[in-house]
Amino acid sequence: KSFFAVDIAASIATGTAFFSSSVKQGPVFYIAGEGHNGLSRRFLGWEIAHTIAIPAGALYKSSGAMQVLNEESCQSVSDQIFEVCERLGQAPRAIIIDTLARNYGAGDENSTEDMSRFILHIDRWFRARFTTFVATVHHAGHNMERARGSSALKAAVDSECEVTKDESGAIRVRFTKMKEAECPPDLLLRLSSVELPGVVDDEGQPVTSASLKVADDLINSKIAERSTGEGVTAKEVMTLLHTEFVSVRVLGERLKVSKSTAERIIKRLKSWQFIDDKSVTDAGKNALAGTGFFITQEDKRVDQRGHLPA
Repeated sequence: KSFFAVDIAASIATGTAFFSSSVKQGPVFYIAGEGHNGLSRRFLGWEIAHTIAIPAGALYKSSGAMQVLNEESCQSVSDQIFEVCERLGQAPRAIIIDTLARNYGAGDENSTEDMSRFILHIDRWFRARFTTFVATVHHAGHNMERARGSSALKAAVDSECEVTKDESGAIRVRFTKMKEAECPPDLLLRLSSVELPGVVDDEGQPVTSASLKVADDLINSKIAERSTGEGVTAKEVMTLLHTEFVSVRVLGERLKVSKSTAERIIKRLKSWQFIDDKSVTDAGKNALAGTGFFITQEDKRVDQRGHLPA
């Protein structure tokens, strides 16, 4: 979730498209409650991965947390942002709070009264004062079905998205609320390792960070393993299902895997939205097309150049 927030912040600070969506460039203020050294490496990793330097005066990172439930703390941070923006001659384009728990203060996340005060102070000292976008990074609850704590938070926000990672490393960004628009399609992402030039650890080994990229390699990834140790790729399964959408039992027989393994394969492909309960989805067909195969209107396979087989 923090890598996702870093990508938002860096994209806005540099005016770089956020996964093909345009942004309005402007100063960004990142209020981090923890991991400040790691945060600097993540921004550096973003710059290297995108070959774009974040210009001076575009991104400001806090050296510590604020206590949002304490209005004096909120006002102090707000005043500091105001002073910086006065010097810049620009209003802040985004303020990102990472995480809610580390910037909450002395209160109970489950208390509607405390959460309502959190929302009030964010609105008063950041959203209303600067008329800007404020994002809050938050944890999911123990059942992973919604954000942790009082539901007053979701009721107050304009938009909400859920960021999850599965066992394969695929990261799904699913939008669960959009107040003024339709929820956009899910994003499937991966973390890509980035070596930080000139940065070494205590043993002289290179230090790495990571940056998010679109997960366009999922179709070729190994999603299961046969008892022989041979891997089963998503492409193998998708090619089979596109030819004939079979039951879990039949799928297991044709792939020579157990029924439980076939069930896990189906669950994984559904989580990537490559299939639904009845067929291969458009996303699944597009993923297959990227490997050099596609299905024509006559339902015949063609090669990457669009030629029918002899």
